[in-house]
Amino acid sequence: MIEHHAETWARLADLHIGWWLVFYALAATRLVRLIAQDAILDRPREWITLRTDGTRAEPLGYLVNCPWCVGVWVGAAVAAAAALFHGSPWLGWPIIGLYLAQVAGMLTTTARE
Repeated sequence: MIEHHAETWARLADLHIGWWLVFYALAATRLVRLIAQDAILDRPREWITLRTDGTRAEPLGYLVNCPWCVGVWVGAAVAAAAALFHGSPWLGWPIIGLYLAQVAGMLTTTARE
């Protein structure tokens, strides 16, 4: 079983870097939406916003409610992780999971409209 997973990962890791850039970009998109917009994190976001005034004067309150702002930080973190750990299954599998979650969300949203 472990050999099968290693073989599967080896095939995925050998994909052209262009595909990995798509994976990284969509994984970052999913994280941004999760942090800044998804209902599952409403409570922590509201808690932070209530303890700050949610304006530019309180950067953390503003940050958690601004997808563009969160995107800068998530993008930097994903880029750093990709630079340090590209080719590692410890990064690759979570990236693929986030990528698939984002694609599924986009497809279901498109199907509803």
